[in-house]
Amino acid sequence: MTEEIDLTSSPYTDQLKKIHDAEYDDIDFEYFCTSVSRNPSCIIVKNDDDIVMGFLIWGYDIDFLDDECGTIVYIYSLCVGSEWRRRGVGSELLTHLTSLYGYSNDVCLHVSIKNDAAIKLYAKHKFKNVRRIDYYYDGETGMYSGEGQHAYYMKRSSKDL
Repeated sequence: MTEEIDLTSSPYTDQLKKIHDAEYDDIDFEYFCTSVSRNPSCIIVKNDDDIVMGFLIWGYDIDFLDDECGTIVYIYSLCVGSEWRRRGVGSELLTHLTSLYGYSNDVCLHVSIKNDAAIKLYAKHKFKNVRRIDYYYDGETGMYSGEGQHAYYMKRSSKDL
């Protein structure tokens, strides 16, 4: 079952934190949530036992890497619990988001160049690699610092649909 929830007052927050912390042990979940507090929305996929299998945090933002600087749907985080991977949970999250918001808006994200599984998932959902950003990820905040891992900036353009 896929549904949208309020990130700040959800009964699923503890489950989201557990999935997030298992994937990103170097990025504090509470810090992450406050850093996207401008307008975050959250989509979850849960099973019949009300167990969250994965989540996607997104919001509207400005595409500063595009000459037009238009409004985009930005994916801040997509996480799937390790025991639920390769079962279509990530695809279900992306399909839900893009079917509701992706036909009138470009959808963008950053992904580590080392995350082959995620890159393949995004490509399957019509995301294209726009550019590489060296040293994008910082281990402490997960955001640009000039040190750390490289990332791809990927976009699913509404014009291509």
